[in-house]
Amino acid sequence: MDKRVVLSGIITSLLIVSLVAYSLPAFAQGSNTVSGKPEVISASGIVPGKDLIVHIWAVVPPGKDKNEVAVAALAHQGARPLTGNEYTTIALRWDQFSDSNNSNDSVTQYYNSANVPTTVGVNGLTALQHTQKSWTDVTTSKYTINDGGSTSRCPSLVKECGGQTFDGFNDVGWLSLSSSTTLGVTWTGTNIDEADMALNTNFNWSTTGGNYDVETVFLHENGHVAGLGHSADINAIMYPSYQKINRVLQTDDINGITFLYPTSATSVTVDQINYSVKQKSLNTTVHVKAVASGNSISGASVTIQLNKGGVPYGGPTTGITDTNGNVKFVLRNAPSGTYTTAVKTISGSNILWDGNYPTTPFIK
Repeated sequence: MDKRVVLSGIITSLLIVSLVAYSLPAFAQGSNTVSGKPEVISASGIVPGKDLIVHIWAVVPPGKDKNEVAVAALAHQGARPLTGNEYTTIALRWDQFSDSNNSNDSVTQYYNSANVPTTVGVNGLTALQHTQKSWTDVTTSKYTINDGGSTSRCPSLVKECGGQTFDGFNDVGWLSLSSSTTLGVTWTGTNIDEADMALNTNFNWSTTGGNYDVETVFLHENGHVAGLGHSADINAIMYPSYQKINRVLQTDDINGITFLYPTSATSVTVDQINYSVKQKSLNTTVHVKAVASGNSISGASVTIQLNKGGVPYGGPTTGITDTNGNVKFVLRNAPSGTYTTAVKTISGSNILWDGNYPTTPFIK
C-alpha cells in the first residue's frame, strides 16, 4: 500500500483534529441536542495489533453524549479511536492508481443481497451503484470504483463475519451488527488494499426518504473506501453526522478525492510577459508553455491583473491563448507610468499551472 498524507493542509476540511481520547473530530463532539430524536454520527477507529481501520455510523439517543456513544460503538468492534496523525499515515490509498499500469485503475466492489430489508429490496444494489458512479464521475480525479456483481460472501473484514481475514475482495452486505447503536461499518486495511462494508439490518432503512437513506450512507462509506477521512464542511458527504438525505458529492468531497487521486495533468508555466506600445495603447502579451516539453499551450484561459505604480489598474481581464501559446491584452489610452502584470489564474483541459510568472516592470 502506498502511504501518503491523506489529509492535506490545503484541504482544511479534511483535517481530523481528534485526540486519542476522542473518536469524533472536535467540531462534531457534544451531546445530542436534537429534540426527541436520535442523531447519527460517524467515527473512525483502529484495532490494536491488527492491520485494520473501522469506520462506524452510530445512533445517539436524545440527551446522550455523542463521543461516549461513538467510543462504545467502536469498542463493540474491538477498536479504539483514531488520532488525526494516525489517520494521515495509515489510511487506505489504493496502489493501482499510482503505478505505471493505467489498465488497472479501478476498485471492484461486490454486493451480497442476503438479509436485505424488505423496505430496501432490489433498490439496495441500485443505490450502491449510484454511489460508485458518483465517486467515479469526478472529472478531476482518476479514481474509479466499479460494480463487480453479486456475491454470497460475508464481507470478510467485518467482525460479525468472524476471523477478519483479507480475502482479496471488496464486499458489501447486510448483517445484524453486535452493537444496537451501530448503523453500519466499513473496514479497511492499513497495509493491504481491501475494503468491506456492512449495514445493520436492525434499523429502518429506506430508499424513498425514510429514517435512514441507504444511498446517503453508501455514498459516505464509499468515501472511506476511497481513503477519505471526515470533513469539517457540514454540507459535505464526508461530514461525520447524518444531516439529511444527501446523494450528491459536494465541493469538499470532490476536492478530497481529487487530492488523493488527481488526473494526470500537464504542468504549465508563464515564461514570458512582453509589453509593447501602439499609439496610446499598452499591449501585454502572456505566453504559456508546458514545463516539461516547452511546447506552447493553446486554448488556455488566462486571467491577469494589470498594476500601475504597484496598485491594480482596472479589474481582472481574461483571454484565451492562441496556437502559439500567446494571449494579448490591450489597455487603450494607457497613461504613462510603471506597469506590472499579475497572473491570477490559468485553466484549461488537462493542464495545471505551476503558479509562476515573470514580474519585470514596464515603463511607458
